[in-house]
Amino acid sequence: MEYLQLQYSYLKNGLEDFNLKSMEDFKNVFNIPPEYIAGYNGLHEDKKQLFGEFLVSYLNRIGLNTKANFVPVSIYYVEEITLGGKVQENDEYYTEYSRQFYILHSDGKKEKMKRKGYRDKDVIYPFTKENKKHFLRFDFLENKKKVWLHVISPTEWY
Repeated sequence: MEYLQLQYSYLKNGLEDFNLKSMEDFKNVFNIPPEYIAGYNGLHEDKKQLFGEFLVSYLNRIGLNTKANFVPVSIYYVEEITLGGKVQENDEYYTEYSRQFYILHSDGKKEKMKRKGYRDKDVIYPFTKENKKHFLRFDFLENKKKVWLHVISPTEWY
């Protein structure tokens, strides 16, 4: 969307401070129904609400130029499983050797998203530890560059 078009869209929708108030504002200003974002329809209602609050917060923190080049791609609720190991129990730290991502669907199904594994067949880790994290993974284009964020709360992401 062009800068002037976006500016006009904000003003036309009564948002003279160029800040969104709700997901409805996003839909009206950007002309993108959230249902058109890949993965949105597969989210639980509470995750849809979290995504909406995050998206409003995120877009209100970036400038109009950046917003004009913003294109949402996908949103998924994800489980990240990291496996770490030690050769000896008294080793000081665990070495990460595998990381798996799963999309958690609202119907309870789990789908493998991607896997990043470290393979060293000569090393066997007799002492292992598994860590799990859950977050929304939001993929988007910003100035034609693909970006993705871990969304933890409406105001916390990395």
